[in-house]
Amino acid sequence: MEKLFAGSGLVAIMLCSLIYCFFGYRFFKLLLGLSGALIFASLSWLGFQKFAPEMQMPAIIISLICGLIGAWFFHKAFKVAAFIYGAAAGVTLSPAIRPFINSPEPWIEWALPIGCALVGGVLLLISRRIILIIMTAASGAIYFTMSLFTFLIQINVFEKTITESPNTFHSSMWLLSFSLCFFSGLFCQFSDKEAKN
Repeated sequence: MEKLFAGSGLVAIMLCSLIYCFFGYRFFKLLLGLSGALIFASLSWLGFQKFAPEMQMPAIIISLICGLIGAWFFHKAFKVAAFIYGAAAGVTLSPAIRPFINSPEPWIEWALPIGCALVGGVLLLISRRIILIIMTAASGAIYFTMSLFTFLIQINVFEKTITESPNTFHSSMWLLSFSLCFFSGLFCQFSDKEAKN
């Protein structure tokens, strides 16, 4: 039951991520609300799985309620939500960048995610069309790739996540998947004539 629910959640995140990647500018506020729902519901579900895994039905109900709260919050607190979403996208991208930085300095481990978070958050706050399209395409591509690789771990294609086992092959595959999705999303959004109006 738990594996089926987790797999269904990953498929839902992949679908939402693709919509965000290819149509993010046109439906930005709506998709931001959906993102809030997914983030809040996922955090609630993960909390239950860690601290009270036996409480399946309360976990589902409370996760749905948290999803509604997240959707409302992200829709109402637009600028805060945009910053959080951009920051989350930046942090998610940082493990794929880390294997390519040949530095033994321990501060890199925390400085890189913080730097990526600040860049992602600030860029998404700049609501000009070109930046917003770039950020929505990037965010959608990041969350699609992250969900896809988590799904591949569930079906035993990869043994560990990119953060647990940061090797150059895994990172290269992650970046290739991200790049294909990102550039396709950019092309689709810049070609969308309705979004220009």
